[in-house]
Formats: sequence, structure tokens, C-alpha cells
Amino acid sequence: MSAKAGQITVSPQLSVRRGREAVEFYKAAFGAAEIYRVGGTEEHQAVVAQLSVGDGSFWVADESPANKTVRGPAGRGPRRDRSLTGGRRI
Repeated sequence: MSAKAGQITVSPQLSVRRGREAVEFYKAAFGAAEIYRVGGTEEHQAVVAQLSVGDGSFWVADESPANKTVRGPAGRGPRRDRSLTGGRRI
């Protein structure tokens, strides 16, 4: 999953409701492997997880108004953020 020298990788982040359920769905539906996870327990229900499918990876996180990662009003779909490896935003 490492980029070749000089290559930029993109790792999308999905902001979802019921993040724990979403992580389990991606594992079951696509055979996703969990690379990293914070939360998603009874004590800390909100989850942030990095998953991989094939050679790609993506992030799944519970929506968070405090971090401005929330779904739009009903019928308008999810918010889409794009970031480059290294934290630079585009």
C-alpha cells in the first residue's frame, strides 16, 4: 500500500452515521482489512478507522459537527472532503 517514489496517493474519508456498523459492512461486503482504528467501543462509540481493499485505502469516520464533517440535509448527500497524503488539502 505504499506509494512509489514521487507518486501521490489519495485516501478518501467517508463521514457516516453509525460508523461501527459501516466499518463492519465494508469488511463483510468488500473484504476490507482494518489498518487503524480509534474508538468504536461502548465507552467511546464514535469511530475513525482506516480500511484497505486491494491496493487502496480509505477512512471511515462518524460524522462530527465539531470537526465540520457532517452529512448534508436529507436528500443532499454526504459531504466530500479531499486531502493529499501529508495532510495538505485540495
